[in-house]
Amino acid sequence: LRVAFNPSGALSFAFSWREGTLGSDLSPRCSIKMLGSGARSTILWSCVVGNVATQTTRTFIAATDFNLSNTRVQMERPTKTRELAITPTTPAEQGYIHFYSSVVKFNETDYRIYYFSKGIAGYHSHVATATTPLGPWSKPALGLFDFNGSSDNNLISVDVVLVSVFVDRAPDVPESERIKAVSGNHIYTSSDGFRFSLAQSLYVGWKNFGDTQPVLFWDDVASEYIAGGRVDEAWGDSPCLSHPYQGATPNSGPGSTRSVGTATSSTLRNGTFSKYSVVLGSNQSHVGSLDSSCVDLYTSAIVRYEDVFLIFPSAYYHFRHTDPERAPAISRGKGNDGVLAVRLAWARSSTDHFSYVDPLIPEAEWIPRGRGRFLVDDWRFVGDYDAGHVFMTWGLLQHTSSTASAEWDTIVGYHHGSQLTHGGVDGWFTPGYHNSTTSTPILSGIERLELRRDGFASLRLVSGATVGSASLEVLLPTCRADTALQLLLNAEVAVGGAVRVGFNHSGFAVDDADDWIGNDVRRAATWNLGSADLSALEGLPSQVMFKLVHSAQLYAFELRCVSNPSLQPHTKIS
Repeated sequence: LRVAFNPSGALSFAFSWREGTLGSDLSPRCSIKMLGSGARSTILWSCVVGNVATQTTRTFIAATDFNLSNTRVQMERPTKTRELAITPTTPAEQGYIHFYSSVVKFNETDYRIYYFSKGIAGYHSHVATATTPLGPWSKPALGLFDFNGSSDNNLISVDVVLVSVFVDRAPDVPESERIKAVSGNHIYTSSDGFRFSLAQSLYVGWKNFGDTQPVLFWDDVASEYIAGGRVDEAWGDSPCLSHPYQGATPNSGPGSTRSVGTATSSTLRNGTFSKYSVVLGSNQSHVGSLDSSCVDLYTSAIVRYEDVFLIFPSAYYHFRHTDPERAPAISRGKGNDGVLAVRLAWARSSTDHFSYVDPLIPEAEWIPRGRGRFLVDDWRFVGDYDAGHVFMTWGLLQHTSSTASAEWDTIVGYHHGSQLTHGGVDGWFTPGYHNSTTSTPILSGIERLELRRDGFASLRLVSGATVGSASLEVLLPTCRADTALQLLLNAEVAVGGAVRVGFNHSGFAVDDADDWIGNDVRRAATWNLGSADLSALEGLPSQVMFKLVHSAQLYAFELRCVSNPSLQPHTKIS
């Protein structure tokens, strides 16, 4: 849906969809309502094409959308499975597995992780394959590049870092260029995802775009390419200005710091990308750690998830120059050092300012570092493999973990970790940069993460409350005659708790609602002892209210046109 204001002040609306995605019945049934007037007006809309209701799934990531009473939105962390999908096992990988990687689904039985390694022999790009999102991951013998006299390896390039790989879903893209990889500011294309060649006419980026992992993908919803990369932003009010941190140069003239930027374009041809927007800057990062309060940001790993965009920046916590423990390392010439962990931020548009998900603890770490002991002279930690730094692998996958579930229920992601500090990435492999006090090898790898579907944030009661609510204005979609409208919940309710849902319409109020109990990612709310049918409310502007009782967590809700309503109802248990 595109909304525009005409010169006369009237609103115009245009609907579009990509051919072949919505089945044979392409007759849209759309409703638009405006509530209020002037600057206080709210536009509600819903649209059904075929049997698909659009704009219907809402997560609780965007806390500002809801009127909250005794409830709050809390960021939820993924489960670190401690199962390493990738570790340095081949001769070409000796050294360590580097920061940046991407995971890609090609089809239901073809998943790939693209990553690169760094060592004394330099940089090398690799691929691992699996038949499920969970692995196990194997390193295929591709026979494409010679390494130490053998091509029996999984190398897809030598000295070119091809770690941001995506399947280009844009219309009219030749199959020979369907698979693309970004390296620095350049784009490479492939027909099989193994053999890549530089596309001379394709270029994206800005200064330092490619310094941290640059990402690029086609967004079906907006019908445009979205690029995410590094921006060197002016210091602003960053605390790095007034403290002596490693990697910062305060009080020595104009400075800059790592921030996240995005840009959009309808094509990948040269010069077509919009000027980048700084969507998350380090001068909003004033919460410190045990080591520092000077923080800037690496990577974006930007993805679309349902109604929002998500980024997963790695926050770089700089060590202090004045810390006597770090002085030996600093004296050997490496002053740019610290540790990194992954945060989570969201925005409605890819070029809007992004906000951290948890309003109470805005800069909480989404993927924290592992546990370990810091060895100052070695630029490293000993302990968990990810005690030094953590980076998000670009890309999220869907998985059905339960055979009893008719819907996918698990988000699968991956993250990189290493025992090295930021300075150790170069220092460990440069003669004279460290005085090794241990012969223990550097541990590094890529680990699988798991998260409940829609589980980036939850609505829950504030501390001490036993009952709370959240409400939102919606426009209920109008379904096809042979389907029925239902409201499906993704929630987890402990024994003694409940979720009740109501509308500001007779017969469907909160007091008419049955208790929703249990744990499910998509189950219908019901009213009046078992009825899930909302057909009587189709097309109406409504206020929906969610009431949480005792221990209940709500992750998302979806308004869906259901073909067989008899499969969905939930009977009240009293």
